[in-house]
Order: sequence, then C-alpha cells, then structure tokens
Amino acid sequence: VVLGVGGVRGWRTYDHWSEVAARLPLPPDVAVVLVGAANGREAAEAIRAATTQRLVIDRVDRHPLPEVYEILRRSQAAACADGGLLHVANAARVPTVSLFAERIDPSYRLTPANRSVAFHAPGEVSDTPPAEVAQALARAATGALSGVEVVRVPEPAVRRRPLNTVDDRLPQHGR
Repeated sequence: VVLGVGGVRGWRTYDHWSEVAARLPLPPDVAVVLVGAANGREAAEAIRAATTQRLVIDRVDRHPLPEVYEILRRSQAAACADGGLLHVANAARVPTVSLFAERIDPSYRLTPANRSVAFHAPGEVSDTPPAEVAQALARAATGALSGVEVVRVPEPAVRRRPLNTVDDRLPQHGR
C-alpha cells in the first residue's frame, strides 16, 4: 500500500501517517511505500521510526511524477490528503483513502468512477482519526471498495491550530 506524505498547507497535510502505518490491519508482509515531495521527508522519517513490524519503502522525493504514477498503479491501495498525489492515484485507478478538510467537499474532487473512502473533516485533515484511516486503507487494499463513500469527521473537542489563516491558505511569494 502507498501513503502520500507531506504537503504545502498545514490544514491539508496529515500529521498521523506513522500511526496509520503502525495500526494497519493487513498481514505484516504487506509493505508500506511512501511517496511525496521533499516536504514529506520529516513525515517519512517518523513513519520509518514508528513502523517496526512491517517493511517501509521510502521513495519520498526520489521520483519524477511519471514514476510515482507507476508506483501507485502497481499498488493495492493508496492513502493521501487532497492534493496532487491523490489525483495521480485516481488517474492510476488505484483504490484510495482520501482526506479532505473544511470547505473542500470530496464531491468537488472525486467522481463515481473513483473507488475511495473520503474522510471530510470540518477543520483540517489531521482531525481524521488514524485508526479509521488504517481500517479504510485495509478495506481498500482488499478490493472492498466500489464508488465513493464519504465519512464526515466530527468537530474535534480541541482545535490544534487556528483555522485557515490567510498565511496558510495563500502562497506567499518573496518570503
């Protein structure tokens, strides 16, 4: 299975991939392959450190997009936050677990042709519980998905960071 790690905006970057990899209810011989850009290096290191019972193959920041497409196409399933890697996974026709937040409704990005469990959090993608992501990824990897299933994530009791400040939403050039 593939995890798409990293991200540009905090509210669209999942912080719990290491917990997902550690809790993945699949046989231990199923490897976890990590893909992403350079901004996913820290997450990749945390996943490798936390995942001791399963092979983790770190391909973060090592492949151009056509090669990432091939990695995804050959996988059983992928989990990604809404962004470029999710769209590549959908183009590769791999079942996905997709993480969405706030005003970006999954129906904006997914079509009935996709096979996806789409978690939609009210604030940020990291509000999605890692145990639920791991369970959904196991279902995706076993071929149990058809169409799009949207799971609404409840509002967290405590907000970890302010919602979508201008600095987080908009690219700032010259900084």
